[in-house]
Amino acid sequence: MNSRLIKRNKMEEWARFLAAFPQIDATVIDRTGMTGAFDFRLTNPAANEPGATTGLLPAVQPLLESQLGLRLRPTQGPVEVLIIDRVERPTDN
Repeated sequence: MNSRLIKRNKMEEWARFLAAFPQIDATVIDRTGMTGAFDFRLTNPAANEPGATTGLLPAVQPLLESQLGLRLRPTQGPVEVLIIDRVERPTDN
């Protein structure tokens, strides 16, 4: 089975990791209230199906809920954003 093991991550770090998944395409904020470091393993059961392509990413949200008991809920609220409005080459000084 195709699985990913993440060791000793805090929930805040896990939220940042999840936000990087293209299937989620949103800012993920930890509101679990859980402290400490955790080991996470997500397994893609579809990877064993005939004709499965390893390049295709599974739907992450159903895996989170069924395997880890974590649920992503869409909400609205303020988030910090860094905007780079201009870039210049450094001078030779």
